[in-house]
Amino acid sequence: MSYLVETESFGRKEFKIDMSRFATDLAKALAVLLAPTKVKLLPPGEYAHENQSIQVGNDVLDIRADNWKKKVNAHINAPDVAWGDRNTYNKAHRTESASVNPNGRGIDAIAKDLNKRVIVASQEALAQQRAYKAQNVAAKAEIVRLAAVLKAKVPGLDIRVNEAEKRATIYSGSTGHYVSGMLSADGTVGLDRIGSMKLETFAKIVALLAKEEKGNQE
Repeated sequence: MSYLVETESFGRKEFKIDMSRFATDLAKALAVLLAPTKVKLLPPGEYAHENQSIQVGNDVLDIRADNWKKKVNAHINAPDVAWGDRNTYNKAHRTESASVNPNGRGIDAIAKDLNKRVIVASQEALAQQRAYKAQNVAAKAEIVRLAAVLKAKVPGLDIRVNEAEKRATIYSGSTGHYVSGMLSADGTVGLDRIGSMKLETFAKIVALLAKEEKGNQE
């Protein structure tokens, strides 16, 4: 069975991949191969003749037509992990991709190939992505909680939470003494600037910090 269909463009004959039919047949083959894992062809988007998506368990296998090379490119993603919740710099989080000739083998053989090279090969990376997202979600919740705790302790502070960056900027507000700094989700505060003070006051602050540091080391 050929998945190439003849079309005409500007008076010239061209062959394009019938992605709708290919995706339908691939989804059926994967459903048999991976049973009882849920496999479902998802509704096509705006460019259905180029892109199709197949749900495979909790993941989505995206397939795209390369009509110039007469190939289908496939990659997989975790739809529950937004781009902003991914560590794009960590190679361990990168999923695998593969290209196949839709007419090179039977659809069952193509399904086995994509399962091995893309679906199975990417499971560890997908797990890493989901674990990283969970850490991000926890850190975002923690910075909100810590900002509330600090605000309760020092109501006059001006605290501005940035959940996306998992930190909060701190300004003196109505406290009477100028400070600016940053509260992190790990519960630490870094000061960028602090207003002038009496020598005795500064000595007390340093002594208090030294005492706390010593206690942390014991």
